[in-house]
Amino acid sequence: MKPTKLEGDLLAVSDEIAQTVVWNWRKRTSAILKQPDGEAGIWQPNRIIQVVFACHSILVVRACSIHLFLYPQLQETPLTYPPIAQHSFGWIDGVCVTPTRTGPSLSILLRGESDDPWSSGLHSLDQYTLLPNPDVAADQELCPAPYIFPPHLVAKVPAVRGSLRCRNVVLGPCGTAAWIQPQDRAAAGLAWAGDEGYPLQAIYPISGNESLMVAAFPGPLAGDGDGWKQDNVGVGVVCTRSTAVFTNGLNNWTALDYDEES
Repeated sequence: MKPTKLEGDLLAVSDEIAQTVVWNWRKRTSAILKQPDGEAGIWQPNRIIQVVFACHSILVVRACSIHLFLYPQLQETPLTYPPIAQHSFGWIDGVCVTPTRTGPSLSILLRGESDDPWSSGLHSLDQYTLLPNPDVAADQELCPAPYIFPPHLVAKVPAVRGSLRCRNVVLGPCGTAAWIQPQDRAAAGLAWAGDEGYPLQAIYPISGNESLMVAAFPGPLAGDGDGWKQDNVGVGVVCTRSTAVFTNGLNNWTALDYDEES
């Protein structure tokens, strides 16, 4: 078990399989959040990435799934709670879930597996939204999920595939994001097949080096009309441009953190 979230008196610790313990360290009470076993494959553990204390609930984010739990009762003898909703994006390299500044929604930024050498060079980071469930306030007896599943795809930003040491992505509450983009494989002699339909000018040229990328997804700092529409990515999905703010000629970045308010 390793610490994954500390907020006030609450500490969440998680294993790499299926279990998260929420502990009030001041009162010495706790609860166990346990998702179904067997979701991870034999070769890849379902590693814990993030725990979010959300509206009337707790969201547990792992490498191949997200699970929503009703906020548990913390007791001296802990009870075990199953998830009330779940979704899988498939295996991913990085994901960040952030409460939005404009309301109770949760915004999700994820990077799918990007180092498959046989996939096309074009890739994307995708922004999803978990909208609050309006039936929660109207029906207290049935205890519906506080958020509507599955998450709704809102925007995409073109990227490239490649090998990375630093795979995490960071998303701020106002919709700005930062991540490391890998070396362009085309610079090393591997060209991609552009069947995803992104305009080539939307992908920042990185000249064979890792780049620190930033983008503003739909939110307070960027409206829905700031990108462009594509018929093949879904109705209402916006494609957003990114910008490189720094390149690393050593190509050895291993960690990234970003504070939107700083």
